[in-house]
Amino acid sequence: MTKSFVPLECNPEVFGGLLDAWGVSKGSFHDVFSIDEPELLAFIPRPVAALILVFPISKEYEAYREQADAAAPDYDPTTARSEGANWWPQTITNACGTMALLHSVANGLPPSAVPENSLIGQIVAQSDTLSTNEARAKLLEDSEPFEAAHVSVCDEGETDAPAADDPIDFHYVALVKSQKNGHLYELDGRRKGPIDLGQLQEGEDALSQLSLNKVREFMEREKESGGYFSIIALSED
Repeated sequence: MTKSFVPLECNPEVFGGLLDAWGVSKGSFHDVFSIDEPELLAFIPRPVAALILVFPISKEYEAYREQADAAAPDYDPTTARSEGANWWPQTITNACGTMALLHSVANGLPPSAVPENSLIGQIVAQSDTLSTNEARAKLLEDSEPFEAAHVSVCDEGETDAPAADDPIDFHYVALVKSQKNGHLYELDGRRKGPIDLGQLQEGEDALSQLSLNKVREFMEREKESGGYFSIIALSED
């Protein structure tokens, strides 16, 4: 039987609580209210390690995902140990918010913020010993501390949380600047692996124009799906 999590609300306080539960020592979350108004973007502490997007799953998004994945190579976890980005397949139903945060923290925050004895530090280290994506997914499914950390925050949102087995029409995706090579990655456990969006220039972070242009692409594609689209920034501080 497939494991299911209660979906997370897109809320900086909820995500911040999950950071604490994971034992991550740095990082803060901030709502992104506009990607086109510099005065609003100026309130977000820099550097930004990742942008986490949440939006309705539409037929347009599913078509984009399937078409892009058809041309993408399968993820090789042995390569990610030295370059690129760490990625895990999502096999836990309704866990896309937690997966987006895992991908953001494991790739975007500096090593000093993710101690080896933290939950994420341990998951990364254990994953590095695994040679298949199936084993990496099973590691998360079988991790009682990973599930317990999720449970500790899933009811902390401003709205009543749905049941773990309720059908959910929203999805989370992370745009993350990799600490390994400075590239921007689209990270989503429902894809075939990390999507390399290109090299960021020196001094650029996940709130750069490269990242904002990708957000605009998402927003344009999802504009007919009900209008709900939310963004949270993970700052390194």
